[in-house]
Amino acid sequence: MPSGNEQTSRMKCLLSKNISLSSDEDLYVNGGAGTFIRGGSFAHLCPPPGQFEANFGSNLTPAQKAQFFSKVSHNIMTPNFAPEAADSDVIAGLDNIDRSILQAINCLDSHIERQGIGSDKWRLQQKNFIAQRQRDNKSIYSCYR
Repeated sequence: MPSGNEQTSRMKCLLSKNISLSSDEDLYVNGGAGTFIRGGSFAHLCPPPGQFEANFGSNLTPAQKAQFFSKVSHNIMTPNFAPEAADSDVIAGLDNIDRSILQAINCLDSHIERQGIGSDKWRLQQKNFIAQRQRDNKSIYSCYR
C-alpha cells in the first residue's frame, strides 16, 4: 500500500470484516464526501483548506446526511476491483477507501477538539458512532483504533 505497513494492516483488517451489501457494518463516514445545503453552498464533513466549516446540526436533511456515508461493499463493486483489474487499480481503490475513513475520523476529532461543547450535535453523534464501533472487533472501525 502507498502509505506503508500500517495502511496495509488496516486494509487487511478491513477486508476481513463482514463486507456485504446487506450489512451496515461496512458503512463508513467518508471524509471526502459532501452535500449541498440551503442557499446552494457546499458543506463538507472535512472542508478543504480555505472553505468555511458548515454547521451541520439543523441544516441537513436525513437524505443529505446520508450522502456523507459510503459502503465498502459498494466501493469494491467498482471497476477498480474487477477480476481483470490491474493490481495498481485495486491498490488505488483501497488507498481511497482508507484515506476517506482516516480523513473523516481525523476531521471529526479535530473539529470536536477545536469547538468543544460548541460542536454541532450531528458531528458529536458521528464521533460517538465511530468510537463505539472502534471497540467492536466485528466492525471495520476496529481497524482504525
